[in-house]
This record gives sequence, C-alpha cells and structure tokens, in this order.
Amino acid sequence: MPSVSTFIYCEKAEPDQNGKLTVVQPLLSLIPAFIPGMFSFSIAAGLKGLKEDMELRVLFKTPNSQDAPLVDTKTIKITKDFLGENSLNLPDSEQGVVFNMDLRNIVLKDEGYYKTEIIADGTSLGEFPIYVKGKETL
Repeated sequence: MPSVSTFIYCEKAEPDQNGKLTVVQPLLSLIPAFIPGMFSFSIAAGLKGLKEDMELRVLFKTPNSQDAPLVDTKTIKITKDFLGENSLNLPDSEQGVVFNMDLRNIVLKDEGYYKTEIIADGTSLGEFPIYVKGKETL
C-alpha cells in the first residue's frame, strides 16, 4: 500500500545541477501581503510503496469544500523510469519517489486551512493542511 513518507511546504524546492533536491525555507503557514491575494510556494513530497502502472494525482484545495481545487495535476502515470534505477533493488514497500511542485501566483481568496491531497490509484494517501493569513487586512 502506498504511503506518504515526507511532505513539506517551502518557499522553493528544485533540483540542483547534480539532480539533488534543494528545499529552501520550510513554511509553517502561508502569509501573503493581502487576502485575497496571490502567493508563490513549493511543496516537496516523498511517496513509498509505489509500483509501476500506478496513477498519482495531487490537489491543492481551499478551506471551502465546495470550491474546485486551485491546483489539480490530473493523472500522473508511474512507470519504471519514474521510479528510477535505485528503487529496483529495494523491497516493494520501500520503492518510491521524492517529487516537488512549484506553485506560482496561486490566488488565495480566504484565510483558513488550505490542504494538499495526494491520491494514488483513486485512494487518498492523506491531506496536508497549511494555514493562510494575510499580513495586512483589506
């Protein structure tokens, strides 16, 4: 069964020139200048127990469950290339990936808990909340 082994919100997460993921300034909350307003940030996540021919999906949702997700990756197909050659010698339960998503100029309309949901083959692996509050009140 797949699981999320690592999850972090941060200012930036990107591979360096050697392909190693660099995470800059982990975030406990998102604090744009104003609400409503736009904000840019990244997420980094590690998933274990993945296998070939799985489908992943990542959603970033507002505090209002009636709203459409602000970010929806749709279906991401997992292949042997996606898992990488280092995973091949690991037990199935330990095979997986670490990935990052750069989310730029996301419109945050309300204060409250936003959340990222990770879904594998139609099953939620968890939701990861983060509180959003503007520095200034309009």
